[in-house]
Amino acid sequence: MAQQGHPGRRAILIVTDNLSLNYQAPDEQVVEALLKADTVLNAIVVGRGERPKPPRPGEYVNPDFTPSDVFHLAAATGGEAVKADHAGASFRDMMESVRTRYSIQYAAPPGAALNSFRRIRVDFAPEARRRYPAAWIRARSGYVVR
Repeated sequence: MAQQGHPGRRAILIVTDNLSLNYQAPDEQVVEALLKADTVLNAIVVGRGERPKPPRPGEYVNPDFTPSDVFHLAAATGGEAVKADHAGASFRDMMESVRTRYSIQYAAPPGAALNSFRRIRVDFAPEARRRYPAAWIRARSGYVVR
């Protein structure tokens, strides 16, 4: 995505059952790569679509194979994951959601190291929260300094 060279919003939309395994690429590495590419992950979760369960105490876990959690990936990149019985209808809704997003841009603070990750929090001002109590914000957890 980063090699496309086009500034602005980038989004990936996947349809998944969320039952896959990552091979030598844990979710945190995937989040880091998506944030570096200024890309949001969105997912339509079909079938059972369960979140991965943590291993039981004492259970061996092969570090090369980790369960993927698209709910976590979407939230960390500012996207969304929805559980859907009908992927077609959810696809239309998801595309509308992607099209109606806003982009906030600002300069990194002075002295921020290149390629460092900076956490951010986006929220409503108290007056806006009172005026629009049902409104919600979906934002990524941070950005990579360029």
